[in-house]
Amino acid sequence: MEKPAIVIVDDTPEIVQQLKHDLEQKYSDRFRIIAAQSSQQALDI
Repeated sequence: MEKPAIVIVDDTPEIVQQLKHDLEQKYSDRFRIIAAQSSQQALDI
């Protein structure tokens, strides 16, 4: 079964990357961490 996802959405790439890094460090064993830079991109995932 596929792991549930945490989706990060922000239009500032530095913020998205930092959040993704931090969340992966803590939660990657239980969740997929997916980053998007717009609401449309997040919906397309």
